[in-house]
Amino acid sequence: MAQVPYQPIPTVGPSQQGIAGPRVDAPLAAFGGATGAAMSTLGKTIEGAGNELFTRAIAIQQLNNETEAREADAQYMIKAGELHANYNALQGKDRVDAFPKYSQDLQSLRTNIRNGLSNPMAQKLYDASSLSTMGRSIFNGAGAAAAANKEWTINTTKAQLDIDAKTIEDDPSEGNFQAKLGRIQNSARSLAAQQGLGVNSPQEQDLVMKATSKAWSQRIIGLSRTAPFEAAKMLDDNKTQFTSDDYLKVDQTVRAQGRAVGAARIADAAYSPNKTLAEMEGEVKAAAEKQSPDDPLLAQHAITNLRTRYNQDHYASRQEALSARDDAFDMIRKFKPQNLQQFLAIPGADGLYQRMNDTQKNALPGQISRYVGSVDRYDNEKEFTRLHGMATSDDPDARAEFLNTDVTQSKLSQPQIDRLQTIQNRMKTNTEGDPRVNRAVTWLRGAMGAQLEALGVYKRTESNKEDYDHFIGALQSGLDVWNEQHKSPPTYKDVVETIGPQILRQRTEPGFFSIYGYGMSSQKPFFTQTVPEEFAARARAVAGNPNLPDEQIYKLWTRMQYRQLYSKPPSKTEDRAPQ
Repeated sequence: MAQVPYQPIPTVGPSQQGIAGPRVDAPLAAFGGATGAAMSTLGKTIEGAGNELFTRAIAIQQLNNETEAREADAQYMIKAGELHANYNALQGKDRVDAFPKYSQDLQSLRTNIRNGLSNPMAQKLYDASSLSTMGRSIFNGAGAAAAANKEWTINTTKAQLDIDAKTIEDDPSEGNFQAKLGRIQNSARSLAAQQGLGVNSPQEQDLVMKATSKAWSQRIIGLSRTAPFEAAKMLDDNKTQFTSDDYLKVDQTVRAQGRAVGAARIADAAYSPNKTLAEMEGEVKAAAEKQSPDDPLLAQHAITNLRTRYNQDHYASRQEALSARDDAFDMIRKFKPQNLQQFLAIPGADGLYQRMNDTQKNALPGQISRYVGSVDRYDNEKEFTRLHGMATSDDPDARAEFLNTDVTQSKLSQPQIDRLQTIQNRMKTNTEGDPRVNRAVTWLRGAMGAQLEALGVYKRTESNKEDYDHFIGALQSGLDVWNEQHKSPPTYKDVVETIGPQILRQRTEPGFFSIYGYGMSSQKPFFTQTVPEEFAARARAVAGNPNLPDEQIYKLWTRMQYRQLYSKPPSKTEDRAPQ
C-alpha cells in the first residue's frame, strides 16, 4: 500500500538574506532621457545618409568608367576592323610580309586609345575587352598570312611550270627539253607536297604525269612551226607521254600545221604558168596522196592553195594588163603617135607594152590608128551632146549608162573623145559621185537598213568614215565586176539579193591556237577584211612597183573576190595561167 514520507525533524530555519534598502522609482524622461534618445537616433540617421551618398557617388563613377571603356572599345574595334580589311586586301607574299606590321599596328592602336582614357579604372575595364579583340584579330591575321603564304608558294610553283613549258616551246631542241623536263617534274612533286599530298601518292603521280604531258605538248607545238612533219613523227613515237586530252589537241595542231605547210609546198611545186589548171590539180592530188595517204584533207587543202595562187596571179596579171592598156591609151592621147613604132619610142611606153597581154598588144596598133584617124573627124555635136547629157543628167540611170559606154566606138572627134573619157575617169575615181553606187546604196538602205545600221555604215559620219569608205569602195568593185562578167549593169534584185549580202556577210578571221584551249576568232564583214600579205606581195611584184598603194591593193583584192563569186570556172582551153 502507499506510504507517505515522514520527516520527524523540522526543516525550516531563519533566512540569511538581508533587508532591501530604500528605492526611488522615477521615470528616465523626467531627467532628459527622451531628448538624449532622440539625439542618438538623429546621429544614426545622419550617418546612414552619408553612407548612402558615398555609395551612390561610387556607383555613378563606376558607370562612367564602364561607359568610357565601352566607347573606347567600340572605337578600337572600328579602327582594328579597318586595319584588318586593308590587310586582307593584300595577296600572296605581300600579305605574308605585312603581318608583323599589322600586329604592331593593332597593338599601337590599342595603346593609343587606352592612354586617352580619364582614369586607371576605365583603362582597366578597357583592357579586359580590347585585349580580347586584339588577340582575335592577330590570330585571324596569322591564319590569313599562312593561307596567303601557301597560295603564294603554290602559284609560284605553277608559274615556274608554265615558264619552263614556254621555254620548251621556244626551243624544242633535245638538250633544252631534257633539262627543262627534269625541272618540270620536280616542280610537280613540289606542288604535290605544298598541297599536302603524300609522296608517291596517286595524286602526286597524276600531277607529274600532267606536267610531263604539258612539256611534251609544248615541245611538239614549237617544233611544228618549223618542221611539222618531224613534229608529227615525234608525236606518233611518244604517244604514251601524253594525257588523252593533250594528245588530241596536239594532234589537231600538228596535223593542221603540217597540212598547211605541206599543202603550200605541194601547190608551189606543181604550179607553172605553162600548165592548165586541170593538169596542176592532177599533180597536186597525186603528190598529196603519196605524202600522206591517210590524210584526205591534205589534197583538198593543196588544191585550195593552188587555186588561190592561180586566181591571184591570173587576176593580178589581168588587172595589171588592163591598167597598162589604160595608161597606154592615156599616153596615145597625150603624145599622139602615128603608129606602134612611134608609140614604143615614147619614154616609158615600152614598159607599158611589156605589161600587156598578147591580145592587148595585137589590138594596140588598131587602137592607135583609130585614134589618129579621129583627128580629121568633124565634131559630132549631136552624139557628143547626147553622151555629155547622160553624164550630167539628174537621172542616175542615165549617168550609169554613160559610165558603161565605150566612147571610142562613137563617131566623135578626138577632142570630144578626150573630154568624155576624162569625165568617165573622174566619175569612176569619185566613188560617192558614181551614180551606180548612189543608186545601189539607196536600194540597200531600203532593203537592208537594219544590217547597215548594225554595221555602222548606214550614213557616213566622222566616227565611221573609214569603214563607210571601205563599204562604198567594195560596193563599187562589186558593181564593176558584175557589169564586166554579165555584160549588163546589176538590177535591183541583183544588188539587194546578191551583191549587198556578199559585201555585208560576216567572215571569220581566226586567232591563235592555245595548247589548252582554242584561241579567239573575230567576225568581220567582207568589206573590212584584211588583205593577205601574200596577195599584197604578189600584186606589187606583178605591178613592178614595191610602193603600190594599199588602197589600190585592197581594190584589187576585193575585185578578185567578186570575180571568183561571179565568174564561171575556166574551160580547158581557157584555164592557162597568163604568160
